[in-house]
Amino acid sequence: MNVFKCNPRVLAPKAMLMGVLLVFVSFTAFATSDPSWVDKVGARNFKVGKAVVYANDFGAREDGKTISTKAIQQAIDACAKKRRR
Repeated sequence: MNVFKCNPRVLAPKAMLMGVLLVFVSFTAFATSDPSWVDKVGARNFKVGKAVVYANDFGAREDGKTISTKAIQQAIDACAKKRRR
């Protein structure tokens, strides 16, 4: 007499149900709350001024040939200086 004899038609749905339950429980265990570092990363909100600064006013050219890195940096620095006031 085999004590562990099981009907496959009964066992298969139970095993599938247990598998689905296991997946559901494992996903909900990790999705309960955000880690503590979440509030410390990402973009910050800041006040936006209405001043407009053009890089061309600092010598940038739009010809596709001239390297305007210094002029663009000067425009960025001017924006930062206006914001501090």
